[in-house]
Parts: sequence; C-alpha cells; structure tokens
Amino acid sequence: MKYKFVYLAIGLFALLSFHAWFVGLVPALAASDASNADVLSGELEVVAECEEEDARLLYYIRSGDQKVRVTFDKAPEKDLETGMQITVSGRRTGKEDFAANEKSMQIAAQAADVTVSGEIKVLVYLINFRNNPQQPYAAADVSGLMFDNANPASVTNYYREASYGKAWVTGSTVGWYTLPMDASTAACDQTSTISSLARQAATAAGVNVNNYQKHMFVFPNMGCSYSGRGEIGGTDTWIDGSLVLRTTAHELGHNLGLYHSRAITCSNVISGTCATNEYGHNSDMIGQTSITGHFHPYQKEQLGWLNASGAPPIQTVSGAGTYTISGLSVQDNDPKALKILASGSTYYYVEFRRPVGFDSFVANNSNTMNGVLITRDSSAFDNYLLDMVPSTADWSDAALTVGQSFTDPGTNMTLTVVSVSAGGAVVNVSYGTTPCATAAPTVSANPATTQWLVPGASISYTVTVRNNNGSNCTGNSFTVGAAAPAGWNSSASQLNVAPGTSASTTVTVTSSASTPSGYYSVSLVASNGEVGASLQRDLSVFSSLGVSVGTDRATYAAGGTVLMSATVSANGTPVSGAAVNFTISKPASGRTRGGTVSVTATTGADGRAVYSYRLNKRQDPGGSYSVAASTTFGGVSGNGQTSFEVR
Repeated sequence: MKYKFVYLAIGLFALLSFHAWFVGLVPALAASDASNADVLSGELEVVAECEEEDARLLYYIRSGDQKVRVTFDKAPEKDLETGMQITVSGRRTGKEDFAANEKSMQIAAQAADVTVSGEIKVLVYLINFRNNPQQPYAAADVSGLMFDNANPASVTNYYREASYGKAWVTGSTVGWYTLPMDASTAACDQTSTISSLARQAATAAGVNVNNYQKHMFVFPNMGCSYSGRGEIGGTDTWIDGSLVLRTTAHELGHNLGLYHSRAITCSNVISGTCATNEYGHNSDMIGQTSITGHFHPYQKEQLGWLNASGAPPIQTVSGAGTYTISGLSVQDNDPKALKILASGSTYYYVEFRRPVGFDSFVANNSNTMNGVLITRDSSAFDNYLLDMVPSTADWSDAALTVGQSFTDPGTNMTLTVVSVSAGGAVVNVSYGTTPCATAAPTVSANPATTQWLVPGASISYTVTVRNNNGSNCTGNSFTVGAAAPAGWNSSASQLNVAPGTSASTTVTVTSSASTPSGYYSVSLVASNGEVGASLQRDLSVFSSLGVSVGTDRATYAAGGTVLMSATVSANGTPVSGAAVNFTISKPASGRTRGGTVSVTATTGADGRAVYSYRLNKRQDPGGSYSVAASTTFGGVSGNGQTSFEVR
C-alpha cells in the first residue's frame, strides 16, 4: 500500500505579509506552553515493533525506577538509539505515558558508533506463562536455527555471509522457564517485565547471563501485534511464536543499530507526490520480512562490513565514468556498490543483486535480475529504496534496468545501466551543468536583547545575511528590511552576498509617535525574490518610568550603614542600564545645618540600583532624612523618594 504525502509550497510574499501579525502571537503562546510543560529526562529505549506487513517505532524513557512510554507529536526523524540520554517537554497523559513535543528533544549523550565484528554472543531464553505452559520448540532445534554452522539457513551463517566473514553468531539456548505472569495480549507490551523475570529464572538455574551481548526472549504465540520486537542499538529482542530465520535475524539487526530499510515512490522518482513504505526495500531482510536477503550497502557500511578495513569496498563516484560493481551477496573483494553524492550528507547507493546464497530468491524477480537498485541514504533513519517505475503500484519493480537512465535534478547527474551479467553490473555516470540549488539565507542581528524606545524614536539593527545558495546561483542580491507594526517606518537596502559568504547592513525601525506603551515585535527580513528568511526582535515602547525607592530599615543608630535601592521599571518590566541619581537630604540639628549628599548608581538586570551610605556620628545628626532618586532613560524621566530616621 502506498501512502501519499502532499507538499505545500507557500510563497514568500504571503509568508512575510502574515508574519508581522504572527510573530507577535507566537512568543506569547510559546511562553504559555513552556511555563506549563512537564519535562522528562532519562535513558532512551527505542523499540522496533515488527509484523509481517507492518511496523512501528516505540519510544520509552527510563527515569529513576520508572519506565515511561513517550509518544511524539511528530515522528522524530533522527538517529535515536537505545541508551541515549535525552530530555523532552510535553504533558503526562498517564502514570506511564507522556505526550512529547518533538522539537523540544535535547540529546545529552549520543550513542557510540559500533562496528560489528567477530562473534555476536546471544542467549536465547525459552519462556512460557503460568496459564499457558506449552513448550512448542525443542532447545536443540532453536540452537540449530541460531548457531549451527552446518545449517545453511542458520542465523550465524546469514551474518557470516552478509558480513563477508567479519561477524557471526554464537551462544546458548536455555529454558523452558515458566514466568509468574499470564499470557495475554496485555502481556505483549510488558516486555521489560518479561526480560527481567526471564533473566531472574536463568540466573536461578545457574546461567551467567552477563556472559552474553544480546538476549532473545522466545515465547509461544499469544496474539501480539508483532511477530518480533527489537531494541534499536540495545540488547533485547522478543519473539512471539515466529521462530524462523527472517524474524530472528531481522530483530537481531535492530539490536546492532539498524532501522528498517525503507522505500519511497514518487511521481517523478524523487519529487512530486510521494509515498513511503516502512518495509519497502524489496531485497533486504531488515526491509521486507518475508525474504532473507542481505542488508543493503548503506546498512552494511554502518556496521563496518563494507568500505572498512578488511571489508570489500564501496566505489565513491567523484566524476563521470563507467563503473562495475559485483553482486552484493557474492563473496569477493570487488566493489559492492557505488556511492554518489546527492546533496549535503545524502548519497545515492547503487547495488546489484545476484541469486547467490541468502539472495537466491532474487532469481524469481526479472526486474531485479536485469538492473540495479538505488537507495537514497543520509542516516540510519533516513534511508529509502527509490522506485524507478513509479507508474505502477508494485514495489517489486523498483530496479533501474539495462538501457534505462535516472537523472538527479539537484546535481544533473545521470546514471545509466549499460549491462548486467554474472560478473557484475556496468553503470555509466555522467554530469551536465550543475543547476542552481537555492536555500533560505541565514539571518542574524544585533542587538539581540529587547530594546527600549519612546514613541516616535528609532532603533538601528546590524543585520547579517549568509547566502546559502549553491555556487552556480546568480540571484545573490538580497533585499534586507523589516516587517514592523502598522504605522511604523523601517528602512530597506540591497545587499549583494556571494554564495557561501556573509555580509551586513543596517536596518532602522522607527515607531509611530502615537504608539501606545507596550511590547512589540519586528521581523528583520532578507529575501532575493526566490528564498528568504526572517528573524524576530522585541521592542518595549514606553512614555513613563516608574521609580520605587526604599531602605533596608526604617530607623538607624548613629554611625550605622543605610542600604538604599531604587527600582526602575517601564511597562511593568525592570529597566537595566539606567543611571539613577540618589540625593540624601539631612535634617538641621544643633550646630549642623543639614545639607545633601548625591551619588549615582546604575540599574542591573533586575532594574535595581543600590547605594550604601555610612552615617557619620559628627556630621549626620539624629532626625528625619529623605532620599530622592531620579533617572532619565531614553529621553524619559522618572523619580521617587523615601525617608528614614536616625537616632
């Protein structure tokens, strides 16, 4: 089944006209959300849940002794693995459930890259339940499937062949253990409990479970929504009555850090209306679970089975030419794939399948036999087999066959299949003139903090624009200006910026003389007519200042110290950087004539200016003192006063 995605293009002009209103609304909503959001931090567990025709990803966070299921408002298109330390914001929807904002995700500790080589030690636990103690598998048969070198269809032989002899599976099968819980569809989701109880049972039986890298928990079919589950980059897999090669080797692949091998079909191969398939790669076991084929070249490269020391190479294409690649399952040291840059960190991987070993099933697919498969890969999550025959609804005809060509519109690279044979596939790569690749510019501006101004006043920003267009682009003149509230004025200028470089200009924003006091936002905008970007800056318009004055005590003894402070505010918000003049007026008493003392202090981030005055026993008589504080900020003046007694 193909699911359609619709890509909506919004014109820059419409975006900017809407932006002046929108930017004023979003910060308030975001601040409201942030202030009320719950925060969850801990160790991530990513689980691939796999059924014959469907799959999904599950996310959990272990926080203290609690395991919480996390659902995201948008699927995380990131290489998330079990063991990462992450923090998310959102809402608790139950004791063990959390609805998270995908954009709030912060990763504190990344999972380490792992090269898989040598033995992969697996402990298989045969388990059943107190209400269903059946034992449908013999331990010897399970070990034969998993570890028997003499069994041509064993898991260990699959990994040995797929890795070109670099990795294999060893281990033991233990059990049966009857767990103190009931078999039910609800128990299907209690995988942590199953793992914990099974480990306890094996340990009690004298098994050293710590001697194994991976742990597979096999139980009789109890109607789960999956035939298998596997932690991505973790240690545990769970098998619900599907004790066959394609399930066990598939789930173990998740343990090694692999996401599913996906596929995408678009009306124009890589553009237009597109549909994706989670299990789409038609020859890859970590893709379609109904076959036993090799992992595709990008997956093998991530595991260190291709393009690494002691492994067959991948031919990186850096220019036009004719290239030959060997069958992916053929056990030789010839290049197994072509790797061709698409853009940024995204590459096309070209692979060739022969009906050899675990890829024998491709003999039944004339399309695959007569061409090459092309995947577009940039990350473990973002990997897709391309459908070279998008006019059909069939994923099995994805190959680019002999005599056909594929052209990448971004690089103007054309790939043509010249011939295929038992000896390999011959592919020609050519390049036309590279088209202009446009990208939104990056906009930054100073000052970055909220600026204060009176009605009718101006503020100037230094706006820096980075041109992110490709080197072949000619539209490199940007109009730089501001989208400001109605009635305000702003300057605009043209700025020529070469691709890959930055340049700066000044944008001045002037508020209306009738602007009411309050908070406002302006958007600093850069556009070349095709692409643009904007940056919000906040302004506080004020026409009066509040000045509150106080002392730390109401009464002081002669010779004491008076700590006085003045807080300056505008629109109810503290004003920093305001110079405050304190004037202390003394009383006349006896031989003293009174007098004044003046000093200036500057407000900090909290709007407070502080002055400490030490009373002189001779010059400062007893009586009532007054303190006046005055300031002028942005052309607006304010003052306040207080008093204290000296005894």
